[in-house]
Amino acid sequence: MRSQKLDVCRALTATALSCVACSGGDYWLGGGAGPGASIPPGAIELGQDTVLSGGESVEIGGGAESCRIFGNGHSIVSQGTFSGNLWIHDCVFTGLGSEQSAAIDVDVSNPGSVIIERSTFAASGAIQITNSDDTATTFQNNVVYDDSVVTLGATADATTPAFQAFGASQAQKLFQGNRIYRSDVWLGSPNWLMGGDTDAQSNLLIGIRAGIFLSASGQVVRGNYVHDEHLAVAGDESSLDADYSVTDTLAEHNVLRRGAWVVRGFGGEFRYNAVLDADNLSLFQQPFENTHVHHNLFVMCEPAIDGAAIQGGLQVVNARAVGIEIYNNTFDGGGAAIGFGGPAISVDADCLLASLRSNLFANFSFAANAGDAAIRPGATESSLPMPARLGYADYNLFDNQSQVTLRNYGLSVDGKNERTDPGFALNDAHAGGPIDQQVMPNLTGASNCFAFSDDDIRAGNVTVSQMLAALRDAYSPLPGSPPLGAGDPQDGAGNFIGAVGDGALAADLFGRFGP
Repeated sequence: MRSQKLDVCRALTATALSCVACSGGDYWLGGGAGPGASIPPGAIELGQDTVLSGGESVEIGGGAESCRIFGNGHSIVSQGTFSGNLWIHDCVFTGLGSEQSAAIDVDVSNPGSVIIERSTFAASGAIQITNSDDTATTFQNNVVYDDSVVTLGATADATTPAFQAFGASQAQKLFQGNRIYRSDVWLGSPNWLMGGDTDAQSNLLIGIRAGIFLSASGQVVRGNYVHDEHLAVAGDESSLDADYSVTDTLAEHNVLRRGAWVVRGFGGEFRYNAVLDADNLSLFQQPFENTHVHHNLFVMCEPAIDGAAIQGGLQVVNARAVGIEIYNNTFDGGGAAIGFGGPAISVDADCLLASLRSNLFANFSFAANAGDAAIRPGATESSLPMPARLGYADYNLFDNQSQVTLRNYGLSVDGKNERTDPGFALNDAHAGGPIDQQVMPNLTGASNCFAFSDDDIRAGNVTVSQMLAALRDAYSPLPGSPPLGAGDPQDGAGNFIGAVGDGALAADLFGRFGP
């Protein structure tokens, strides 16, 4: 390793690039004039991998000059035990790594750390960081361009993530302010904060197979925009997905668009998010045990790909039967023009939805899969007689139109009678009314459900806070409208129905992200 370090320093010195303490344990790479006419002035070319090991600390950065590095398919990698500090900043990388080899592949141990910030990666491979011991990583304000060479497989599982985290370190890690324009981000080490409290910390994931996959505990996903440009209708991708073992995630104030399932598999608390436009299956499939889904918008703004009818809005599947609560959400099927054929909520055999309360269901047409009810069994099952798969269902509001017999519930609460007993629709809007009553919610409405282009979002002309605020305006109830004050009082006096209220309650936070 010492010879590799000296080779790097000699190469930099020969091209008038700064090199600090070349004979010691630390070195710096960046700035200066280019070594030849084949690359632009101020750039350097790698002739071999840059290998990190031992306790050396490495800075690859712009300094007083620009940092432009052509990788020629070579990588920045660690070898053996690397316990130094790696700081990469203010660099433009082109051709770092390849389809077969990562651009950066570093395993850091105590007392080391990794910071990668304000850098861009063009025509480069994946970025992979392993945090061992209690080390931390910060990945901030970087761009992975859409000419990334990571593999896009026939399935999401066969696709190489643009960024992947490994290791068992429990230290806080940060993924903030990044722009990822090809493939997904896989957080396989615990305790990442993905995004933050401001638009400046929001990540934008836009492109083919864009998405977030979580396979470790302690993740917070806040204030991000994800638009999955679905690779194939028959694919298995989603904007947000979690491994079955991950049950403690907090996801809030995100805008998630597209995917066969926009959200597929989630455990923890899911709140204040906008979930938009399933491509062909559902908006949210498989909340795990003890998951709370509340104050979200689930909306079809655009038709599914190739006219798919969509299986359902939120699907409880795979024997999930403990502690799932769905409350204070707005589900909007988009009306007949969208072609959403399935139910708003479905609960499969061997599953139980513990609580369904204070939700607003509007603009579903129930045209497919015997979808004659807003809340019903799985697509291949009959809803007559109604299976008892609801633990509690009350204080909801329905405003739908059906091409067949219109029904609100195709599932029942064990031992209770619909619209007669508290806990099974007695207090649905309007309280004490007839079975299958439809009530117009009188929302402010919008001319275009999601009026923002990805070009404007990439350019920074539209922020996550602006997207969410616009959706809040569109789905706010007008003064005196039926949802106001009609929600389940177990969630607070004056509770409303749906994701958005009049701003009077502390929990009314949808669309209130950022400063």
